[in-house]
Amino acid sequence: MPLSQLAREAGHATPQDVLAGIRLDAARIRLLSGGHSVTTSLDSGISHLGRFAAAYRRRFGERPAQTLSART
Repeated sequence: MPLSQLAREAGHATPQDVLAGIRLDAARIRLLSGGHSVTTSLDSGISHLGRFAAAYRRRFGERPAQTLSART
């Protein structure tokens, strides 16, 4: 049985979920650190802007653009 299926059945995050969270955290750090746009934050390994924005909003409760504008 694959690890991701075992994790899911045990009620834990899958390895893919953990990696996605790490990538979103890295993108948030880039946005908050200044000098980065939303699209350059995609360098964190997330390749689809729409999916990135939706996942970011689920995780942090705001759009990436809101994070970017809040730091100024």
